[in-house]
Amino acid sequence: SCSFVKHVKLDVHKCFEGGGQLHFSKKTPGLSRYKLPASLPKKEYELRLKICTVHEAHEEDKLYITVNGEDVGEVPSRYTGGEWGLTTPVKIALGGDDVLEVARRDTGSMLWGLTLREIVLKEA
Repeated sequence: SCSFVKHVKLDVHKCFEGGGQLHFSKKTPGLSRYKLPASLPKKEYELRLKICTVHEAHEEDKLYITVNGEDVGEVPSRYTGGEWGLTTPVKIALGGDDVLEVARRDTGSMLWGLTLREIVLKEA
């Protein structure tokens, strides 16, 4: 479990399943930053995001991943039909005490509402 550090232009809500979730509002870029636990081994991981979307146009959206301020990957969003779903995996290298950021940037295209529930890491 990582430590939540900061969020910018995101709504934080309790989740019916327990815990919390972050909502990126329509037309609004935003970011969420986390500090990873010191015990996390430094290696390559597959990162997936558990998200919920309700508009088919989400196929064009991307979430951007940075580690310690450096861009390391783009996670394509997807239409989940209002249910929780996982994105396709993106390989990134990270480890203990790194700062992981998930951001949605203003790319000039329409940004639809998107909710982030979990960040899932699996050894690559």
